[in-house]
Amino acid sequence: MILEQTAPAPNVSLPFNWQSSWMFQFGGTRYFENDWSVSAGYIFSQNSVPDEWFNPAIPDSDRHVFSVGVGKKFDRWSLDAAFQYGYGPTLTVTNAVTAYNAAANGDYVFNSFGLALSAGYRF
Repeated sequence: MILEQTAPAPNVSLPFNWQSSWMFQFGGTRYFENDWSVSAGYIFSQNSVPDEWFNPAIPDSDRHVFSVGVGKKFDRWSLDAAFQYGYGPTLTVTNAVTAYNAAANGDYVFNSFGLALSAGYRF
């Protein structure tokens, strides 16, 4: 099937006048004699997008990410599981001047959950 475009795409400029920001992260793993391990970590990512250049297509905010995990090694196998929770305080945008202009104004909240399971085999 061939699709044809019948109207030209609009010429919309989406400026990304972002600013420098910091990211801080640390974590650790504790290994036990019975081949178990426990891990934990934390990430802080600072907002890089000033309100006036906010774009709902890439909603950035301060973010805190917490993770915990557990692992077990067997003869040649290893099993691991990890859980991650990301949280961003409410970001209120009131003076956006993007192509979306006032449509970008509002409250934005960030929450994310992740679960990872893995199995490994050494040969």
